[in-house]
Amino acid sequence: MNWEVWTMPRKTSCCNGTLLRSDVRHYWPAGFLYVLVWLMILPIPLLQTARDYLRFQSEQTVQLAAQLHNHVYAAMTGSLVLAVLAGAVIPMAVYAYLMTPRSVGLMHALPVTRTSQFFTHFLSGFGLLTAGNLLIFLLSALAMMPSGSVDWAALGLWLLVTELLELFFLSLGALCAMATGWLLAIPVLYGAANCIVLLVCVVVQFLQRWFYFGFESTTFPMAVIWLTPIARLSTAVCGYADVLVPREGEEVYLRVLPEGGMTSLLVYTIVGLALLALGWLLYRRRPSEAAGDAIAFRWLRPIVRWTVGLCGGLGLGLFLSVALLGGLVGGLVQLLLCQAVMGLLCFFAAQMLLQKSFRVFRRSWKEALALVIALAAITLCIRQDFFDVQNRIPGASQVDTVSVQL
Repeated sequence: MNWEVWTMPRKTSCCNGTLLRSDVRHYWPAGFLYVLVWLMILPIPLLQTARDYLRFQSEQTVQLAAQLHNHVYAAMTGSLVLAVLAGAVIPMAVYAYLMTPRSVGLMHALPVTRTSQFFTHFLSGFGLLTAGNLLIFLLSALAMMPSGSVDWAALGLWLLVTELLELFFLSLGALCAMATGWLLAIPVLYGAANCIVLLVCVVVQFLQRWFYFGFESTTFPMAVIWLTPIARLSTAVCGYADVLVPREGEEVYLRVLPEGGMTSLLVYTIVGLALLALGWLLYRRRPSEAAGDAIAFRWLRPIVRWTVGLCGGLGLGLFLSVALLGGLVGGLVQLLLCQAVMGLLCFFAAQMLLQKSFRVFRRSWKEALALVIALAAITLCIRQDFFDVQNRIPGASQVDTVSVQL
């Protein structure tokens, strides 16, 4: 007796249509709100500006075109702000199922690979924003038509900048969502990833001003700026320059992106793609039982508690010594004690959250002692000018002003 077995070909896809449609049905109000905000930022002001010029200054068409052009460039500030907010909100929505055991068990029991789930949820959020951006692009072009011409170059650049900003910040937010099992921990990790390097630099510079006679620093190293995406992108996208350009026998000021702005944006786009790939790799190895845990991976927990302990000890210890104890009257010893107290407090608080238990002192006292030694070593290295900051002579191109006090 001959038996014939029919098998259907198995297809692997990075996007599942059913999940995608489900996400769109659930989260379309967020896309609607996004479009509503953009209507108030770009198309409506463009239409209002064109109407006012045509009513009161109908002959100054060149000036009107310049005003519309400049308004589109000014709207890129809104692109950055909304991209930063979306980078925290969208991952919290589309990856919320990873934070409860029942939901994550149900999703991982479906005949859909984790790769497909990860990219489908990401594309649903990014797709909603993209659809909103395309709609605003078309409405802005329609708003410019009464002026007689549409600045397609400015609108196209706005669309490109907005898309690339959202790609980077959504990738960063997705990576943060993969690292935790708490929904409210996503914005905390997201904010830390954006600002922690800059905040640590501020604390170090404060210590340098206190330890080094005559030292004053009002700027940050470029490495710190690059590791603080919001700071670098605000300069690259929002720090536009006005250029005097001849147009039809007149000279008008047109806004352009600062030099190197587009290059910086492309660098962050590449980094965003790398972060997205890293988030995908973490999701493939993420245990389903991590739902409800502060940090989903065991190997990340020492990094988190040491980061919290060191940053809390340096920053909050300095604040305690200066603000609450009436100034640095106790000198270096008082500062070290305050840093040790605040560092231990932050370290054990983080350990309690990670272990979900108050019984952490017996097992962690050796690691806590090492943390205190590390805090003291960092402060003493700054005190002894380990990096030779006081003797460093800046180049001529790095000097903006020079003042002499006798």
